[in-house]
Amino acid sequence: MGRMTMQDAIKSVLPEDISLADVDDAFDGMDSLRYAQATQLAGRLQGIGITAFNAGHSLGGTIWRLTRGADRIVYADAWNHARDASLNGAALFTQGQVPEQLARPSVLITDAYNAAASNPPTRVKRLEAFFESIMATLASNGQVLIPIDSATRSLELCELLEAHWRATTPPIPFPVYFVSPTASKVVSYARSMLEWMNDKMVHDYGSSGGLFEFQHVKLITSASALEQLPPGPKVILATSADLEHGFAQSLLTQSIAADPANLIVLSQASSYRAGTLASTLKDQWNKETAASATEGNVAQYIGLSLTTEIVVRTLEPLTGDELVAHNEREQQRREDELARTTIQEHNRNILDGSDDESDDEDEQAVAAASAAHQALAATGSTRGVTATSTALGATVLLTGSTFDVQCTADPLFYRLPGRLKMFPFVERRRRFDDYGEILRPDEFKRADQEEAEAAEAREAHKSRDRDVAAGTKRRWGEINDGDRNDQDAQDDRSVPSKLVTTTSQLNLRCRLRYIDLEGIHDGRSLKNIVESVNPRKLVIARGLDSDREDLRQSCAAVKGFTPTIIVPTTGESNAISLDTNSFEVELADSLVADLVWQNLLNEQVAHVSGKLVQRSKKEEDLDMGGPKFKIEPDVMDTENENESESKIELKDEDMQEDVKEDNAVPAAGALVKQEELLPMVEALSAEEAAQLGRRTTSLFVGNIRLGDLKRTLQQQGHTAELRGGGVLYCDNAVAVTKHADGQILLETHNQRSESFWKIRNVIYGSLASIEL
Repeated sequence: MGRMTMQDAIKSVLPEDISLADVDDAFDGMDSLRYAQATQLAGRLQGIGITAFNAGHSLGGTIWRLTRGADRIVYADAWNHARDASLNGAALFTQGQVPEQLARPSVLITDAYNAAASNPPTRVKRLEAFFESIMATLASNGQVLIPIDSATRSLELCELLEAHWRATTPPIPFPVYFVSPTASKVVSYARSMLEWMNDKMVHDYGSSGGLFEFQHVKLITSASALEQLPPGPKVILATSADLEHGFAQSLLTQSIAADPANLIVLSQASSYRAGTLASTLKDQWNKETAASATEGNVAQYIGLSLTTEIVVRTLEPLTGDELVAHNEREQQRREDELARTTIQEHNRNILDGSDDESDDEDEQAVAAASAAHQALAATGSTRGVTATSTALGATVLLTGSTFDVQCTADPLFYRLPGRLKMFPFVERRRRFDDYGEILRPDEFKRADQEEAEAAEAREAHKSRDRDVAAGTKRRWGEINDGDRNDQDAQDDRSVPSKLVTTTSQLNLRCRLRYIDLEGIHDGRSLKNIVESVNPRKLVIARGLDSDREDLRQSCAAVKGFTPTIIVPTTGESNAISLDTNSFEVELADSLVADLVWQNLLNEQVAHVSGKLVQRSKKEEDLDMGGPKFKIEPDVMDTENENESESKIELKDEDMQEDVKEDNAVPAAGALVKQEELLPMVEALSAEEAAQLGRRTTSLFVGNIRLGDLKRTLQQQGHTAELRGGGVLYCDNAVAVTKHADGQILLETHNQRSESFWKIRNVIYGSLASIEL
């Protein structure tokens, strides 16, 4: 969904320094994870583990847990604890408690959205206000514009509107449109993500299918289709959410703003950046409804009488000298791309060709061709023959880009190897797998079958054109399944054009209402859940300044809550790691064999008594920005004691050379790295163990939560009740108290009571007991 959001932004904002191909390249390099899938990073990030959890805000929205040593960081931004129409609530708070994996982290980084809203309207009241506003506007012959994002909350609102239109009788005669350059792709991708949705969606669509197959919500992906919409009342969900660009801005300026019967419904306050039109309208709504607003209810809509400036971005075709310069740049780009493509094609043909003794000669030919191409590109002289054709010689015929090579056109052609001067022929090597020879289905397709498929496609296209020409409407299935794929695949800048930015005046005379439907926690739930998570450090990263300060004061007033509450400003750096010292060591095999391990949740712990030994360095690595070298000093020459010789062995198996250096000193600027060996803990000898003496103290490892202890005792037949002050009363005889430092205290008026000893054994059984 992130890919769809970025594609929609590019097609709407029209930036000049980033393209759709750049977005695809970036997202193609990302690895997808499933919820609760622990992943260990490698390379420079070795030792860091990441785990994703459901955020409940959007499809695929994530709460991240990062672990490294003793640090355990939970990053929870824009999460929703409550269940929506298609999404489960956030994993940060499930079944009335915080999961063990997310409880008591070293650092909790969260937002402060809605923190100051102490008593917001319930979800039921907000939905009632949402549908009431829409139906009243449609009944008064008005249009409803809902600015939304492209891939997060849009699906939720589409599902709500589809369910309302489907359940209402008699049927609502007014259409609903979802307008976005990536609308069809968003819905298509969402249909394959059923396992990310709530149990109701899985139950309704898990076996029967039909997920997000809208009957009443129509998808629009192009400006031409938008212009063909019929006049009259309708509901339009359009991107972008802040009304600064995209279809939402076009609809607002062309058909919504001037009519007092129309309505704008804002629903995503957290995505409105300061200074945007949506932010201005939200502030205007807050100002005019401040006096009449009541707690627990949604304020009514207001009538706008506002004039503001908007920035409109459009693409205009290039003409004159601009078009000539653009064509020259495109020609140069195509030539460079062709050069890279032909070399890659030649390499692929060599790999697919016969595997014989000529492989080395082929590699030398490719290297020579590349060198010739670089020489020609530097001089800029091709004498009527392209640099690519000259560099690759006759093998350029394999690419299909040309069918004629003039061998005498350039003297550099004679410098190429003989194989590049001959007519190319690559014998395809037969490939096999476990089932035999690998066949290519396209090679066995009948010619008449290909012609029949092409004829069917042409006939379908002609039939759609005839329907339009006759004035009949297209079926929405044809638009959504046919033309929209071509529209989504086209780049807005396929025609040579330039971005033109203009400023115009916008007169707003329509109505406005804000209804919170962005699926983010309310203030009361936010404060209660953050208190339940009980982090060692709290970082309040995002939100309004007033909301962040309100959350900070609320958390600071909680007894026993961490005093380290960080509210950073933009550009400010803060140290959030724990003030602990942790070290990595290796355990000797003889020591590991004698350890007694105890199970603790998903981990195992053991007590270790040993001695720490620092191991010596073995070798040095010479890093000169290229291959890695291993330096091995040879025996010194006895006849010349003032000189020494070092043998430098390349790790690359194909290259080895002896390099003489004075006193084995690396060249200037070289970086010498020593292999780091971790300290080792070895077992104590008998004498050392005797001197240490035997300790009989027991160490209890683990974390007991009173809620879990209550359920465990009730399952074993005890009565347990949590009362104020964090005290668990059991069997009307034992009080279990947990202090802020984690210490558990058992109190009873009768130590001979059988319940006291049974409850104590349950507590001991919840911990790992290690004899020291």
